[in-house]
Amino acid sequence: MYEQQAGLDPITLTPLELGKICVDHCHKTGRIRGLLSRSTNAALGQLLDSQHVMYRAMQYLSNDSPFGKKSTD
Repeated sequence: MYEQQAGLDPITLTPLELGKICVDHCHKTGRIRGLLSRSTNAALGQLLDSQHVMYRAMQYLSNDSPFGKKSTD
């Protein structure tokens, strides 16, 4: 799996550090999705492994938060 991912975290595209790699899996099905860095794995967990929550985080980061107006600066 490490070689299939070219030694990279598939989300951040940063090199995976041996000893700091997590085997990511779907909590509903148990299916292994791939290898992640500890920080990426923790981030997914903090975002509840939810595509909807991640989409809202993406909106927030792009300053398109549903709770505020887009900044002009």
